[in-house]
Amino acid sequence: MDSLGWSVETVDTIGDAGFYKSSLKCDNSGYPHIAYVDAKNAYLKYGKWTGATWEIEIVDSTGGYCCLALDATDNPHIAYGDAFTEDLIYAKKTGGNWTFEIVDTVGSIWMAPSIVLDDNGYPHISYCEDYNDDLKYAKWTGSTWVVEAVDTAGKVGIYSSLALDKNGYPHITHNKFKTGTDSLKYARWTGSGWNIEVIDSIGDASYSRSSLVLDTLNYPHIAYHYYPTMDLKYATWTGTEWNIQFVDTVGDVGWEPSIVLDKDEFPHISYGAGTGFPAKDLKYAKMVPTGVEETSVHSSKFIVHSKLYQNYPNPFSSQTAIRYSLSAMSHEPSAISHTTLKIYNVAGQLVKTLVGQTFLSDITPGVHRVKWDGKDESGREVSGGVYFYCLRIGNQSMTRKMILLK
Repeated sequence: MDSLGWSVETVDTIGDAGFYKSSLKCDNSGYPHIAYVDAKNAYLKYGKWTGATWEIEIVDSTGGYCCLALDATDNPHIAYGDAFTEDLIYAKKTGGNWTFEIVDTVGSIWMAPSIVLDDNGYPHISYCEDYNDDLKYAKWTGSTWVVEAVDTAGKVGIYSSLALDKNGYPHITHNKFKTGTDSLKYARWTGSGWNIEVIDSIGDASYSRSSLVLDTLNYPHIAYHYYPTMDLKYATWTGTEWNIQFVDTVGDVGWEPSIVLDKDEFPHISYGAGTGFPAKDLKYAKMVPTGVEETSVHSSKFIVHSKLYQNYPNPFSSQTAIRYSLSAMSHEPSAISHTTLKIYNVAGQLVKTLVGQTFLSDITPGVHRVKWDGKDESGREVSGGVYFYCLRIGNQSMTRKMILLK
């Protein structure tokens, strides 16, 4: 599928800004906020996009691995390990001031904690207890911390990433490490127990971190460093299987990634880059449509103005309608320019052709409406999940996203 791409920029090059795992969140305006560590100076840093530039500040001078959450009013909350005491620290900023609290001091638990806030604004944290090499999970009840072991298989839990689904159930990615068959693992609470599976073999898990976010269907989206080729990879659950793809393969990239979804559920990823370890630069990537919602195509035979509308209803459970408009002036009735409207899954595979290759000269100008019943070319119902519909006119294309609920 050629209608999606990534936009990449550098945020901070002072010190070793891309060494430790960065943590990214988008605020109510869609602007990115990033917590990260300058490993050269042992600074915990916090940066946010104002709409015009990046504003960066030092939060703590003894920072280690960190994770960021934003509350309903866009105040930052950060869980991080103290690089010297190896304690788990919780920091939040309100009214322009930072406050700090020690959460846990049992064992060596400073390595890569992950924090999320629930609907009550209470923090939940996953982390590795290095003393027993276990994955642990802690949540604040409003009066006390409740802590439990999630995965005790040994050599697990390192560099976890936590997300809560619509039921408030935790989902956690973490690494199995130092076993010779290091892998990326995924654990989720079902309501009665933990379900744990392996997603991908990742080489040396001591260097491969991951970041997890859930979409509106509770499907996981995961960004992670792929150590065998030093690349950034992205995995998502389609409803029936895992779809895995490479995002950035230029140089040594993908160190310490962090992922979020925007309001259209497109992924945004921050990560370290640079030859060798530690990474020197901080990079940012996002998945974007390469087409636009409205475009014009000019040729010696046609001038075509077109627009692709958001499907309705969206999300939908059984049927949805897709509208597009075309206005064309033909200089030659035999013009060969054509248009198509097709549906793809998140893997870029063709699911359904709604409008086949049709000559523009055969299309009546105006608004057109096509229905999709959630079935593929063979008439089989597809699984719930995210799909893309692409309108192509000649060599120009427009793409939008829709969600099928099951």
